[in-house]
Amino acid sequence: MKIHMVLNKLLMKKLILKYLNRQYPFDNGYIIHDKFNINYIKEDLKAVFGEDTLNEFDIFNDWVYILFPNKTVKVKDSDGSWNKRTFDKNGNQLTFEKSDGFWSKRTYDDNGNQLTFEDSDGSWSKTTYDNNGKELTYENSDGYWDKRTYDDNGNKLSYESSTGYWSNWGYGDNGNKSSYENSDGFWYKKTFDDNGNRLSYEDSEGFKN
Repeated sequence: MKIHMVLNKLLMKKLILKYLNRQYPFDNGYIIHDKFNINYIKEDLKAVFGEDTLNEFDIFNDWVYILFPNKTVKVKDSDGSWNKRTFDKNGNQLTFEKSDGFWSKRTYDDNGNQLTFEDSDGSWSKTTYDNNGKELTYENSDGYWDKRTYDDNGNKLSYESSTGYWSNWGYGDNGNKSSYENSDGFWYKKTFDDNGNRLSYEDSEGFKN
């Protein structure tokens, strides 16, 4: 039974790869397709083979790595312009470049979270994360920044940004949000019993229950 299941999966994978090769042919190492982009191809495959099939085989990444051993996707449009993308082992886009000279590149951590971005126009961004993958800080070339803090349980404690906006959260012993306030002047407070059931609520707008 297991042998048949494996054979069926291999056959389905071959059928999908054959379809991709036919739909997106090569010309000197480039794919010729006016509408080529990752989301377009994924939607195309879902329409033909069904979303469940794609989720089971992760066929898009398989296709990228089988047809592009150097993990590079090159696309040429009908007007002769071209673009090229490279991907990491998780399918995250690393670099992008176009025939008009534009380029961009990204880096990621081991969990696939984007760490940095930069492009030929001078735009850039940097993001940091804690050990649980929660975003800590972000900044970009426009001068914008924001930062967050969390408690040991991963609950967000504070947020602030370069716009001047800030917010703070408080939590009870059972982990329920017990308080909140922000720079707009809004706040609320909640109390809970030992079982985590809410006993009271009040906020800065005068609501109580």
